[in-house]
Amino acid sequence: MEHAVTLVVTDDLRRNRLTVFFRLLLAIPHYVWLYLWGIAAAVVTLIAWFAALFTKRVPDGLHRFLARYVRYQVHVYSYVVLVADPYPGFGGEEGTYPVDLRVAPPQEQGGSASSSGCCSRSPRSSCRTS
Repeated sequence: MEHAVTLVVTDDLRRNRLTVFFRLLLAIPHYVWLYLWGIAAAVVTLIAWFAALFTKRVPDGLHRFLARYVRYQVHVYSYVVLVADPYPGFGGEEGTYPVDLRVAPPQEQGGSASSSGCCSRSPRSSCRTS
C-alpha cells in the first residue's frame, strides 16, 4: 500500500557537540520563519479546503506550498530535537535534509471527504440510543 506521506531518514547519527549546546539559539531564525510561514499556510489551508470542497481536488500550487511548509517543519524540528545534525535550509525542498518528508501529489477527493461529513447531518442524529 502506497502512503500519501512518507518520512525518510538518511542520517549518519553523528552530532557536533558545540552545535548541540547552542541548537536552540541557532534555531531562532527558523522559528521566526516558521511563524510567518505558518500564518500564510493557515490562510492557504482555508483556501485549499474551499477549493477541495467545490472542485473535489486541491490545486497543485496550494498542495505544493503546504507540502513544503510541512516538510520545512520536519526539517527544523528534527534539527532542534537532535534527530539530524546539519543546519536546515529555509526552503523546505524535498531531498535536501537527512530527515525528509515525501508527500504524494494531490488526488481527487470523493463524496463528502473534504467536508468531513460535518455539514451532512446534525450532531443529534448520530447520538440516538433508542
